[in-house]
Amino acid sequence: MVYILPPAAKPDTLKAFITANLDSESLQHFKQTFAKAAYLSFAPLLHLKIIQAPASISQRHTHSFIRSLEDVAGNTDPFIIIDKNFANKGAVWYIDQFADESDVECGFAVSEKVVMKALVLVEYLAMGHVCWREGNPPMGEDLEALEQEGLLPLREESVQEEPLGQDADGDLLEAFRELQVIAESEEFETTTEKKVLENMGLEDGEETIRLRADVAKRENLTSVWTHGESVEEYEMEDGGTKNFPKGSVCLQVRYDPQVPRLQYEWPEGSL
Repeated sequence: MVYILPPAAKPDTLKAFITANLDSESLQHFKQTFAKAAYLSFAPLLHLKIIQAPASISQRHTHSFIRSLEDVAGNTDPFIIIDKNFANKGAVWYIDQFADESDVECGFAVSEKVVMKALVLVEYLAMGHVCWREGNPPMGEDLEALEQEGLLPLREESVQEEPLGQDADGDLLEAFRELQVIAESEEFETTTEKKVLENMGLEDGEETIRLRADVAKRENLTSVWTHGESVEEYEMEDGGTKNFPKGSVCLQVRYDPQVPRLQYEWPEGSL
């Protein structure tokens, strides 16, 4: 039986404050756009707890002020601000921590009193968070790539004109939707067919692998040619080891998008 490996890191849950007048239709549009990009029905990259901003938070307040309020309340995670930019540009604010010494040294912020933030397309939000959480790349580098005059180093009054994500790497976006599975020898097939190898950029004589069609269908997964790696044991999250028969391989697949999934449950308390 195909074993689906758990994600390398559990998806974070971030608060998303609505500070604009968002009707029910616009809210559903936001949720649907985010859900598709964050792969919520399959293997979520990020969860959002969407809430109406409390009276202490409004569009009149600076992002640094709101960041300070959240810090005092014990929430040091990044958070999202859904304001008029969603209606105007399909984008939201991703508010991270206050700049640190490295951000200042790299020219991303003018001082450590400035909050690191970015206007981000909703479609890019989940992937952006995963990348910035790992520092690969840092948010500042993505902002730098906009090449907007005067944007960096960030200041309290800085105005980002265009959202991040408009030139997102399509291949990278797709890669975030892949998951790893371990299949036993009778559950996959291999080929050295020249045309297949050429399509994958491989040399003659190399071998590529995919799940057998019947196995993929049984597991609600896709069956496409990919790379595989021999594996006989896997270290579990609890420190234990799961053993596999000789000849087993680890390969990348995706959930079959044509197969209906259980309806995604938004975090408790989310709109």
